[in-house]
Amino acid sequence: MFLETRSLEPGDGEIVVEVKRAGICRTDSYVAEGSLAVDEPRVMGHEAAGVTLDGARVAIEPMLSCAMVGRAKCVACEAGRPCVRPAMLGVDRDGAFADRACVPARAVHRVPDSISWEAAAMAEPVAAALGVLRALSTRDRSARGAVIGRGRIADLVARVLRSAGFAHDVIDVNDARDDAFDWIVEARATDGALIAATRALRPGGTLVLKSRPPAPAALDVALAVRKEITIIARSYGAFDDAIAWLASGRVAVDDLVGEVFPLERFDAAFSAARASEGKKIFFSMEG
Repeated sequence: MFLETRSLEPGDGEIVVEVKRAGICRTDSYVAEGSLAVDEPRVMGHEAAGVTLDGARVAIEPMLSCAMVGRAKCVACEAGRPCVRPAMLGVDRDGAFADRACVPARAVHRVPDSISWEAAAMAEPVAAALGVLRALSTRDRSARGAVIGRGRIADLVARVLRSAGFAHDVIDVNDARDDAFDWIVEARATDGALIAATRALRPGGTLVLKSRPPAPAALDVALAVRKEITIIARSYGAFDDAIAWLASGRVAVDDLVGEVFPLERFDAAFSAARASEGKKIFFSMEG
């Protein structure tokens, strides 16, 4: 589900981006393995950076709101909140595993020359990690918190929280002790993780939902009610904030960059991505 070369004719309000780097994430793996259904054929890929035809270095925001695609605003957009029915690149429309991508002009964001192509392509997961800051308050900085999950996404969320002054542990399901934490951010919404997080929260604690699993996940509702747990779900922070954090070095991602594959080595790249979530695997469209 990718194309190496294609000729694109942008519609009204759209531009063409020559893709330089595109990262593989869980959503791409869900699509590739069939656990997330898409219309066929579909060009995957939503974590990407490249150059516009007039030479600007840009990162692509992949969650396209009502305004970006010229659609009547949903109730969330009307209220100034993240769109509740965005069109996602690589899922709802063709994405960035190609030499060129056609996207709404409002979905591209300038990136400085100081940011590598790999870091620029990671603006999307950084923006996703920044979303957790909208779920926590300044008083939570002195409370005991945790990120539950292992791998690159958990690491990135942990870095954002640390940079923002939130002390926390990074745990997995087996580390979750009963009534140990005031707040927990989940970085992988499996049945086991959500149940473990609920047990590990103190009465009156907060569970922050961050992941986008391809299927519903189980939660021990009775226990959550007994503990009077607050459940908050957050999607993204501002995309431009993510770029600013990367440019300033407030969040470092260079050590999370894994192997870079040419597009024709599609199968090898996905095998590497499935083998470990410690490093981000990328496609390069620069030959």
